[in-house]
Amino acid sequence: MRISRIFAFLILFALPLTAQDYPSLGKTVVSELAAGQYAKVEAQFDAQMQAALPVEKLTAVWQSLVQQAGAFRSIASTRVSQQQGFNVVVVTCTFAKATIDVQIAFDSQQKVAGLYFRPATPAAAPGP
Repeated sequence: MRISRIFAFLILFALPLTAQDYPSLGKTVVSELAAGQYAKVEAQFDAQMQAALPVEKLTAVWQSLVQQAGAFRSIASTRVSQQQGFNVVVVTCTFAKATIDVQIAFDSQQKVAGLYFRPATPAAAPGP
């Protein structure tokens, strides 16, 4: 009985993330950005992202977004899709002056391979 429990435990933690886990990863990235934990976010980047968006640039990008959209308020929703071999999470965020979609592409190793900010699409914007 004890061996079967250990085996079940190992299987659970050896399995790759399911689509249901990616919203949590996306929310974590956004929460860390909102908390100013830019180095923690950068540590989740793949090599290409680390080269393209080092912590100093990431900090400047987020601060510029906050300057334009106002203070971060909350995460409104998430949605996941697969695009070109990546699991893409769109985290719709409410800021003081705007609703922003933060699109995060995760590679097969659950590393951030893309990070984009854009105005929320009308369908993704929270209702009244």
